[in-house]
Amino acid sequence: MKNIDKLAEKLSELKFQIKLKQLELLKIKEDLTKEMILNSENKKDTKYGQIRLVEYKSKYSPYLKKEFDALNQEQKNELYKTGLLKISFRLNVKKFNDLNEKDKEILQKYVRDKTEGSVNLYFKLNQQALAEIKQVENSIFSESEISKKILNELEEERNEIEEFESELVKEDLESARSYD
Repeated sequence: MKNIDKLAEKLSELKFQIKLKQLELLKIKEDLTKEMILNSENKKDTKYGQIRLVEYKSKYSPYLKKEFDALNQEQKNELYKTGLLKISFRLNVKKFNDLNEKDKEILQKYVRDKTEGSVNLYFKLNQQALAEIKQVENSIFSESEISKKILNELEEERNEIEEFESELVKEDLESARSYD
C-alpha cells in the first residue's frame, strides 16, 4: 500500500472515529445536563477543569434558518429595516483576486490571509459511514426534549459546516480559476 493510501485511510478512519466520539460526547453532555438540573447543581469541578450549567440569555439562535436564504432581496431588505437583523461583511475573494495590487491597497489591511496556505483537504464520509453514525446517534439518544434539542443543534452544526465547506470549495475553485 502506498504512503498516500495509508494516510488517506488514516484520515478517513480518524474522521469517522471523531464523529462517533462527538456523539458519545453529546450523550454524556445530555446525561450530565439532566443530572445537574435534577440535583440543582450549576457547577462541577473535574480533573481537567470546570463544567458550568449556564442558561442562555435568549432561547433564539443568532443564525437564521435556511428558508431565510430563499427570500428575495426585497423581502430581506424589509426584514432588515425592522432593526432585528445584523449585516456581516465578507470578502468577495474572486473579485479581490482579480484586482491589481494598487486597487487592493484600500482593503488589504483588513483582509486575512489563509493561515494554512493555498491548499486544504476536504473529507466527506461515505454513505455506509454516515448510516452507521446515524444508527449510533439513534441508539444513544432517547426522545427527550434535551435529546431533540441536542440533535437539532447537531444537525444545524452539520448543515453550517457543510455550507461553510461548500463555500470554501467554491471560493477555492474560483480562486484557482482566477490564477489560470
